[in-house]
Amino acid sequence: MTTGEKIKSLRKELKLTQSELAGKEMTKSMLSQIENNNAMPSMKNLKYLANKLGKPISYFLDENTLNENIPIEEIKTKIKIADEYMRNRENKKVIEVLDDILNNYDINKNSKLYADILYKNGASQVNLMNFEVSDKYLKKAVEIYNQHNLYSYAAKAYMEFFGRYWNEQNYNKCLNILTEAYELYMNSTTEDITFHLEYLSNKSLILSSMGRINESFKPIDDAINLSKETNVYYNTGELYRLKGNLNRVMENYENVLHYFKKAKLFAQFTDNELDLAILELNFSVYYTDINEPMKALEYLKRAREMFKNTPHYPKHLFHNQLAIVYYMLEDYQKAYDEINKSTFPELLFHKVDYVNMWLGKVYKGMILYKLGDKNQAIESINKGIEMMSKVGNSKYLSFAYKELSNIYSEIDDYKNAFKSLKKSEQILKSLNGNPF
Repeated sequence: MTTGEKIKSLRKELKLTQSELAGKEMTKSMLSQIENNNAMPSMKNLKYLANKLGKPISYFLDENTLNENIPIEEIKTKIKIADEYMRNRENKKVIEVLDDILNNYDINKNSKLYADILYKNGASQVNLMNFEVSDKYLKKAVEIYNQHNLYSYAAKAYMEFFGRYWNEQNYNKCLNILTEAYELYMNSTTEDITFHLEYLSNKSLILSSMGRINESFKPIDDAINLSKETNVYYNTGELYRLKGNLNRVMENYENVLHYFKKAKLFAQFTDNELDLAILELNFSVYYTDINEPMKALEYLKRAREMFKNTPHYPKHLFHNQLAIVYYMLEDYQKAYDEINKSTFPELLFHKVDYVNMWLGKVYKGMILYKLGDKNQAIESINKGIEMMSKVGNSKYLSFAYKELSNIYSEIDDYKNAFKSLKKSEQILKSLNGNPF
């Protein structure tokens, strides 16, 4: 049994309620999370619980993990440091800390602690697209968790496998992995709210990436409602941010600010400067969508200041957005300077992010045309069209063809102007009111 399961079993044997066992030392909610394997007790709380339940501390610790030669508190401190790096998306630093633990401490390779380290390491390797390494770590972690009947942990680790297929935009495979993870979780005898929240969040991301945006709202709403019912606000800010962006893509502009503001409250509560900076960027995109470039610029200026303290931010999206704002303000030289700072990696992210990234190439062409370079302008827009076409039709692709038509028309190439405009209209018709 896990530490939480041992505490729960002894409490029931002694016929104590959670409130009685928690006493004044901890909240009932914290005890509930410990019993359901959603949190680990601090050493202080573990000493208190052990005393109340009449057992030595060693009884509650994984006997395969600990021995006299392992400084458990030192290891836990390092894991907390790794967790903080994970929160800030500093994956290389996460791996560095966890590799240090694996290489310098003799942790039993069949223990939950060892599986936890492999799981976190594997998840970070996924984010760096080191898929061969991540698969090895995650498979071992799942195997260990299953041996200890820790099915919710195994399910969480299993979900990380979809990172490889997400990068390849193999969304059907991603959905299959989610389903298999959920089936694995169903073996668990205890409820894990954080697993449910991760599962629903990932499902929404995948559905929206497939262009099934209307379907993607339900898992978000289910996750938010579950958080409210259980008071477990795991990833809630990100859910609100995603819901705001999906409403923006669907042009339901009256709802966007409401969800972004909700997301901002959670980001402020957790004091996550990177999330706050990305939200400022999201606010800016909203204001360009509704043709208010001056407001959009204000948010970008705040984002720029915040990004100075968070080096791992989406530089390509930031510079693209700043270029678009300057273009709307008719400051074409500044727009050109910013778009040249942007990179256009051919990696495939969420479909909306991917298309927005290559929309920057279209705007680069529009900027070049305003600066008098017609040939480079057409070449840049065609590159954007080529790359956006890889993920199918979208309203953004239609926009690109329309802008290309405008340029052809202004240089009196009416044949290509008509051809491009017709393509734009055909794409819009095929979408039937949907963005993708």
